[in-house]
Amino acid sequence: MKKTMRIKLIILSLSLLTVFNTSCFVKKAIIIDNYHIHEMPPGGIKINDNLFCDQTEISNLDWAEYMYWNKRIFGLESVEYLSILPDTLSWLEMDSCLHSFASHYHNRMAYPLVGVSQEQAKKFSKWRTDRVFEYLLAKYGVIQYDTEQTRDNHFTIERYFNGELTNVISDREFNYYLEFRLPTLEERKLILYYNDSVMQNIGKRVCKCDYPYIWSDIIPCINDSLSAMPTRPVSCNCSSRNNKRIFNLYGNVSEWTSDKNIAAGGSWLDKKERILSTDTFNLVSPNAWTGFRNVSEWKTWEK
Repeated sequence: MKKTMRIKLIILSLSLLTVFNTSCFVKKAIIIDNYHIHEMPPGGIKINDNLFCDQTEISNLDWAEYMYWNKRIFGLESVEYLSILPDTLSWLEMDSCLHSFASHYHNRMAYPLVGVSQEQAKKFSKWRTDRVFEYLLAKYGVIQYDTEQTRDNHFTIERYFNGELTNVISDREFNYYLEFRLPTLEERKLILYYNDSVMQNIGKRVCKCDYPYIWSDIIPCINDSLSAMPTRPVSCNCSSRNNKRIFNLYGNVSEWTSDKNIAAGGSWLDKKERILSTDTFNLVSPNAWTGFRNVSEWKTWEK
């Protein structure tokens, strides 16, 4: 009798162990299959089913992180590092009271990045795509983050899926990645429409720079003295960010789009009338009034 009972308990224990292991496997499979549904782009706002927009412009802090990574991987004198340096001399084209910004504006970490070309913005977007996917792989235990990356073995999406990373085997089930890029003009219209709708539903502004507030018609220089900062912080010094608000779509810095030599939104340099009359501006080179923000969407690796 005791022997029979012991056998039954063993069978029950094995059954429970099997159920537990199966449930863990199913849970892991669900996470792997659906992680892209639960993950939001860092700093992103959902515009539609598969389009997200940065809540703020890319800041000097964001670019400083980008520069640090490139310096660490490629070296201080490398072409890769030198090619991403912002054009700080663009401030010298402005009023003389702003000339000092050539040496210290990019140290103001909370303020929007300026002085980068459209091509530099696109390269940052690709770098961000790689870094966010690398983070997600490490977060879900697919890879172990490598702190000793070099020019020859640093993580990129292409290297990961092509099996070119040392001691890393790509998990083909984990094939969704967020692609960051500059917005198209059509996506810009969607973002403006989305934000209009959100602001109407909220019915009030908490921060003075919530859309559609336009920071314009200021005179930053009076009698060769700085009377006001030409730009304002990307999050407007708000103590907290509403989950749905998008800041500074107009009038802080112009923002590169993906269309060649086209920026949108106007800047601190533009009068309100011009900003309201047209959303797009033709630009060719870096300047002290144009930055950018990213949009992103989930993509699958199919190569």
